[in-house]
Amino acid sequence: MVTLTEIVRQALDIAADPRRAEQMAAYMKHKQAFLGVPAPLVKEIAGGVARELKPKSLADCEPLLRDLWQGQWREERYTAQRLAERWRIWRWPEALPLCEWMVRSGQWWDLVDAIATRLIGPLILKHPQLAPQVFQWIGSDDPWLRRTALLAQLKHKERTDPEVLAGLILRVAHEEEFFIRKAIGWALREYGKTDPDWVRGFVSAHEGRLSPLSRKEALKNL
Repeated sequence: MVTLTEIVRQALDIAADPRRAEQMAAYMKHKQAFLGVPAPLVKEIAGGVARELKPKSLADCEPLLRDLWQGQWREERYTAQRLAERWRIWRWPEALPLCEWMVRSGQWWDLVDAIATRLIGPLILKHPQLAPQVFQWIGSDDPWLRRTALLAQLKHKERTDPEVLAGLILRVAHEEEFFIRKAIGWALREYGKTDPDWVRGFVSAHEGRLSPLSRKEALKNL
């Protein structure tokens, strides 16, 4: 019997484009090998699998997500991330360890940012008791977990906790890591769409602690 994992891999193989694969790998700085499957096709493949399986618990879909995530090709991880979204794994509080594992093993912005904003963000809104655990990642030795803590509220709009956001930013504002500085600016810029006065005031009050990159990103649209 053909498994869903095998169905995904067969579909990705059929859609593979070697010339596109080299371009995609170069753009992602060769963090992993690509098949060259365009994002819309990955989304379509994930949609087909999502219609085949209707998980009633995380246990129903976690093995498939882990299998795909540990595959050879980057598109397998993209498909797993898309499936996790379609299945709304954030419904289940026990999904947090899986999301953390994906961040720790993903280790690059194309994977981490989607997990932070589309999976962990909804998860801590649905299960606010988990938010402190996510925000504690700001003290992690793993910069991608720190970035996740900064971006977890990115799509929360008026449900953003600005006091928490400020505390997270100030914990890492001194860092020279590009992806941390960029995340600070991105988080502020996005919250600026909800409360621009707060963002202006925060940047003004902490101008000396924020990097030029973070300040520029924060105020870009204000």
